[in-house]
Amino acid sequence: MPAAAAPRQWFSFAVAVLCATVAVPALLLLVGLPGKNLPDNDLPADYLVGLWYGLGLSLFVFALPANAQERKVLLFSWLVRVLVVAGPVLIFEGHYTGGDSFAYYDAARWGLYYDVKDYGGHVVNFPTSTLFMQAVTTTIYNFGLHSFRAIKMTFAMIGFLGVYLFYRAAVLFLRQRSSKLLLALGLVPSILFWSSGISKDPLIMFGVALYSFGAVGLCTRRNLLYLIPVGLGLLISSLVRPWMAPIMCFWLIAAGLTIRGHLVTKLAVGAVGLVAMIYLAQGVLATFSVKSQGELLETLQQNQRTFVGGGSRLESVSVVEWSDALKFAPIGAFTAFFRPFPGEVMNLFGIIAGVEDVGFLLLFARALIRLRLRDFADPVVAGTAGMLLVWAFFYAFVSSGNLGSAARYRLQVLPLLIMLLMFLGRKENNRVGTWFINVRSEFGRLPVMS
Repeated sequence: MPAAAAPRQWFSFAVAVLCATVAVPALLLLVGLPGKNLPDNDLPADYLVGLWYGLGLSLFVFALPANAQERKVLLFSWLVRVLVVAGPVLIFEGHYTGGDSFAYYDAARWGLYYDVKDYGGHVVNFPTSTLFMQAVTTTIYNFGLHSFRAIKMTFAMIGFLGVYLFYRAAVLFLRQRSSKLLLALGLVPSILFWSSGISKDPLIMFGVALYSFGAVGLCTRRNLLYLIPVGLGLLISSLVRPWMAPIMCFWLIAAGLTIRGHLVTKLAVGAVGLVAMIYLAQGVLATFSVKSQGELLETLQQNQRTFVGGGSRLESVSVVEWSDALKFAPIGAFTAFFRPFPGEVMNLFGIIAGVEDVGFLLLFARALIRLRLRDFADPVVAGTAGMLLVWAFFYAFVSSGNLGSAARYRLQVLPLLIMLLMFLGRKENNRVGTWFINVRSEFGRLPVMS
């Protein structure tokens, strides 16, 4: 980093802190209104601790590998995220009570734990799903962060790092940097909001991002060290939402079919993905006590009916045979990716999600118009598309029951969807590395493990 850039960045940071200091008294006056349902009695004090803790986490931005322009974008994106946690997330929590955030925080504060059993009633050796979230929240709490808002800022940082890893995966693929792409990913409303709470969403997005970074690096750099983030990403995802891990393995299976090189390389990449998928899928089926295809279909339908409720509910579907599932999959997948539409969920968050989905649909339409089948000969594109299709098939049944769930669960693959649509929709005369905009002053080749 140039010596002259550091003072400017520190000056920008100081200005941001000063603005936050001036705004704190006004914000604290608003805390009492939306915060009446939150778990802390001294809410203004908790809010103030969390806000300053979030601003203090800005220093972590300077430790991330980035050039001067990227670091400015990262700092700006994080400060925007802090404001989202301090404002919209607070309003959401004050209106919708009984959420996961409160349950995990109470478990950490009062030591309330469920029995160490999975969904099938089998004793597990390591906590997964809700138990894992309780363990993570309790660990953060025991580090001295007894503030509800400070713990939320910690989870927001995990989501922020997930966005950064998705961007680094794109840089590995393109071999070029783009601060505009980094800014776009960091400011998508759904990503900002859903990855900034005490919930599974920031962790699962981070796990998918870590896995994607490793998978892209493995296919583009042919460096076995990238198996480390692949493995860690699968581990985190399997602990948060066990069924996501086998879905993620389809990335390597699809990439193995298209990766360039010797047949041994193709077989090795595909075999790693296939073996991991089979092993992880067996664990998921055992968790849900699924022993036959009929029971799997019944589980899919039950998941769909479980989410039919609330103001954003949809009607349940009947899935008796695999043919029913296949017929429903395209409609359900469309819902998982691109709904709610404007006007379908009439509250502030639903309206924002509807406008956002119009943007995703426009990206999808442009990608269809400019689609080139030869793009799918690239292992990264093939792997990303393959994983998204498999994810959409299974999440079609969850998302089709409740549009609120559709917007929330899409978060874990949303950055991949956005980047894939933007890549497929690039102009024909643009080469691979200039699919967003020409930022020559920022571009540069990266080291193998950047």
